[in-house]
Amino acid sequence: MWYYYDLESGQKQTGWIKDKNNWYYLDNSGVMKTGWIKDNNNWYYLDGSGPTDIYSYSQSSSPN
Repeated sequence: MWYYYDLESGQKQTGWIKDKNNWYYLDNSGVMKTGWIKDNNNWYYLDGSGPTDIYSYSQSSSPN
């Protein structure tokens, strides 16, 4: 499992994080998520090979 900590506060981060032009999504526990996730009624596919490639789908679409 991967976590992202704020360098100044040392706090574990959650939600969307942009680091060096790469996007990551961290769940409520701070774990970096991969695969399909749903956030704010939108689906995103997060590649599991490190920095994520994000493919988004509107609310009316769903992953297969």
